[in-house]
Amino acid sequence: IQYFIQTFDTVKADEFLTRFALLMRSILESSKKKYITLSEEIHQLQLFISLEKVRFENKFDYTIEIDERLDQEYKIPPMIFQPFIENAIGHGLYHLKDRKGTLHIEINAINDSDIEVIVLDNGIGRKAAASLRNKNHKSRGLQIVHERIDTINAMNELHIGAQTEDLWNNEIPAGTKVSIIVSMGKETS
Repeated sequence: IQYFIQTFDTVKADEFLTRFALLMRSILESSKKKYITLSEEIHQLQLFISLEKVRFENKFDYTIEIDERLDQEYKIPPMIFQPFIENAIGHGLYHLKDRKGTLHIEINAINDSDIEVIVLDNGIGRKAAASLRNKNHKSRGLQIVHERIDTINAMNELHIGAQTEDLWNNEIPAGTKVSIIVSMGKETS
């Protein structure tokens, strides 16, 4: 927003600020709830990713593919998927030099009570991203997410599992894939 203001691009500044305000309002509303609908989470993700795309000057394109069999009224804890997407953008795609980044998100119905969210990027990979990090800065984002998942799982209302896989193309890092499974178990409210 500051960049657009400094460059006198008031139209983009206004557009970015409007989307940012919508995202913040949505996050604040969902943070008061134990569960939100999957459709609410998807809306937040779309806002977040569109802001990141502008922020990172279109260094990446993205797609969100939603299984048509999926009941978007499923209840899930808020902000479960966003940290994984933020990592894909900030650590994997941001540092790409030789190609445009792609972020692909799939949200699939496994059965009536389980969903899988796949976050797939063609970034530089986790090892290269780790080597670029500021050695004085200790990133705790994923640790916090995994602690939150452990807490949610301990409540026994649903189960969330996340698995991360490095992708390779002829021994060259070709991105990262995160699979998140949410097993709904009994009905949440």
